[in-house]
Amino acid sequence: MSDAGERIVRMLAVARGLEDDGQYNVAKLLRAAAFGEGAHASLVHPRLGEGLEDALDSVVAELDPGIHGQALIATLRNAAKAVRADGWPTLVDAPPVSVCRSCGQSQLGAEPGRCGGCGARPVTLQSIPTVFYTLPISADDVLETLATSGEEDIVCLTNIDEQTADQGVWPAHAILEHLLGSEAVFMARIERVLTEDHPLLGSINPEDISDDHAGAPTMATMLAAFADRRAVSLARLRGVSRDGWQRAGHHPEFGRMTTLDLAAYLTRHEQMHLPELEARRTGL
Repeated sequence: MSDAGERIVRMLAVARGLEDDGQYNVAKLLRAAAFGEGAHASLVHPRLGEGLEDALDSVVAELDPGIHGQALIATLRNAAKAVRADGWPTLVDAPPVSVCRSCGQSQLGAEPGRCGGCGARPVTLQSIPTVFYTLPISADDVLETLATSGEEDIVCLTNIDEQTADQGVWPAHAILEHLLGSEAVFMARIERVLTEDHPLLGSINPEDISDDHAGAPTMATMLAAFADRRAVSLARLRGVSRDGWQRAGHHPEFGRMTTLDLAAYLTRHEQMHLPELEARRTGL
């Protein structure tokens, strides 16, 4: 086990001991530190076509069925095969999953029963979201964040020259194009949810998200397009009724997705890219 892995295990063990003795506020700080250690340790990671498939097979092979359960491991193996075949595992292939906070065994299914490892009751299990982008957030927070992050995007990229904008593994030009395309995708989905009854929302490869431009896309034209699109998006979202935020469609990977879920995804996704834009502007 790596040094980071050993520290994480120690922190979680101490946190559990503190919880056993009622010291929940101290325990939460250690759990936060453990989560942060894991996030930092995984900053460098493989991608598809660059060793990720082999890494996935390797970690699945190391899983202990006595801890995680045979069902989770078998499901992961099948999902890994789908990834190797350029597939997109859906909720049928990789159903909702919860983890027992006591013994660590996983329970598959939207309505898990008692833990198969220790008998813990379903309500005590920890549900694992498909993606954190859709975790609960208020409509007001979505609107405020989309407005401010849009302004930050524009500030980061205003006056950046075309040569600088095309430098780097993922240059600023490509990030902005990705943000434009993402907004087009999610606002189109939101429009469908608001105007259709339970529409089916298709999956899309993140690598395929881009934006169409008339003529050669320069940073200036793309920023102008971004500002215009954000104004239109905010106007549309500000006009959504309370019931409208709860209208929903179905996504094969994420299941039921409301207007608010889709808007939250768009919001958090853009926020995740802001540090990258800042780094491109400062030349880091």
